[in-house]
Amino acid sequence: MSLIRLLQKEIPATVLDETDLFLKAKSIFPKINFRNFEANQLLEIQKTYGIDLATAFLYDLIRNRSESTSFYKKLESFAPESGNFGKIKGKVLVVPAGLYEELPEYAGDGSLILSIAKKFGLEASKIPVLSKGKISENVKIILDTIKKEKEPLYVFSFSKGSSDFRVFLESYPEISSKVKLWISICGVHKGLHLVERFVGNSKVKNFFSKSLLNVVGIPLEFVSDFSLQSELLNQSYSIPKHLKTVSVVGFPIESHLKGTIRGRYQYLSRFGPNDGITLLLDAILPESKIIPVWGADHYFRSPKISNLLHQIFHALQKGWLF
Repeated sequence: MSLIRLLQKEIPATVLDETDLFLKAKSIFPKINFRNFEANQLLEIQKTYGIDLATAFLYDLIRNRSESTSFYKKLESFAPESGNFGKIKGKVLVVPAGLYEELPEYAGDGSLILSIAKKFGLEASKIPVLSKGKISENVKIILDTIKKEKEPLYVFSFSKGSSDFRVFLESYPEISSKVKLWISICGVHKGLHLVERFVGNSKVKNFFSKSLLNVVGIPLEFVSDFSLQSELLNQSYSIPKHLKTVSVVGFPIESHLKGTIRGRYQYLSRFGPNDGITLLLDAILPESKIIPVWGADHYFRSPKISNLLHQIFHALQKGWLF
């Protein structure tokens, strides 16, 4: 091994010809659209062509062969640099990601959302969920917060915050009527395959996992809520009929990733296209408008993000999300 290689801190995945990747993706199952698409077809594509092409296929299917396709042209027609921000009536509430206090560099507290909301004349605040709280604890905090608010409310949730809010909707449908729009960003809505490495039916595994998590100050319950064995998130769910939803989903391939999330992505790849934490299909709310973000991972870091969030608020102001 050369000295140059030994000095290299990280070896990235080889850059792909992504133009060629999308050309190939368009040729697979050309008569299928997102409405009649089935999840097992995605695994069939991955088995035959690999995960990069399966990810590009799903992205192309949503962008060009779904009910949201015409929406993207309107969304992307707004240039935030114009500075023409219309005024919106109502209030934005943000449900932060898990560990948003311990890992502030990922902006899981929704600070960027809050600052952009104010440009559009909206009141905006963060729901003070517990950074390391169990879903049941955070549901109560969401309930107490929304009880005090006046409609219309527009909720943005990040990662685990989407789990917290999903369970709130199921638990308190009578209160949820105040919420007119829910935008889930890289949302975790179902159990996680990653968690099975830490918790499960084994008492020995749980003991060592609890000991390890205690060292970094994370309760085992924070993780076990997302076990595939848990009934909390591993059941079919529906969204209240009055509530309009948007799923913003990162679509990375391995060459887009680095650091620890790349390792998680590699592990999850056996189960299908993913964002490094959750499977892409699991991140999509039923019957929602879907905004796929090519190259973004679960941490939602991309040069496109600020523009996209401005465009989402513009779409809200124009009524395109309803």
